[in-house]
Amino acid sequence: MKNSQIKILSAFIDIPLHSLKARSRNIIYKLINPALQEYETERMKLVQKYGSKNKDGELEFIDEEKTQFKIEDTEKFEKAFTKLRDIEIVFDILPSNKEAWKVTKQIVEETKAEFTVADTIVWEELLESLTIKK
Repeated sequence: MKNSQIKILSAFIDIPLHSLKARSRNIIYKLINPALQEYETERMKLVQKYGSKNKDGELEFIDEEKTQFKIEDTEKFEKAFTKLRDIEIVFDILPSNKEAWKVTKQIVEETKAEFTVADTIVWEELLESLTIKK
């Protein structure tokens, strides 16, 4: 599973669930959370490195909501960020978590989200990465 897919998976499974689905989701979330935290840490290092800073040395944003950082060298940032997003992370499918992975895939399959064409491609790639191969 790629770093970028872990971030997307965490968004898909961060929904209210009942009983066994919630338990399975929590098992998987605990497995992916360290990789997700490392991804965020590395992403912020890239933002610090390539982000535009004001005279006080604080990162600047391109929007008033402060959700998108202003990047000075977008070409270098995009190259480094793509490399980070494409890092493959391997999760062991063990007898103790195999069913949780299957339920997590089911949660993603049953999402009520509406997709653009681009979102559908990402969703399909995520489902493929959640497919347990024998």
